[in-house]
Amino acid sequence: MGFLNKDENGVYTAARDDGTGLPVTDVHVQGTQLVQQFTEADEVDGKLTFTKQLKSIGIFNRATTDGVFNVNGFDIHVPAGTNADFRVGGTPSNIVKVSNSDKYIVSRFE
Repeated sequence: MGFLNKDENGVYTAARDDGTGLPVTDVHVQGTQLVQQFTEADEVDGKLTFTKQLKSIGIFNRATTDGVFNVNGFDIHVPAGTNADFRVGGTPSNIVKVSNSDKYIVSRFE
């Protein structure tokens, strides 16, 4: 999923922008089955509407600008040309609000 770093001793850490991380002792992959996927072509008034509430998603920002994707009340900043896969808490919703990106793929996993 791209958010773990493995050091020379085989220890995994959660990646941060500044290169530091948090120790991770037990990693469980969840939300790996793709069940629904939208692109910018599916957007209506800046929103993507999924059939179920979002718990695990992937966002690929294909634009040349950094995008902001509001998922369950969290503004998730995804740099241009990058991918972000994660589980998300917050206030359960089936809607993703998109701003500053005109090319993207948003996926819902179960």
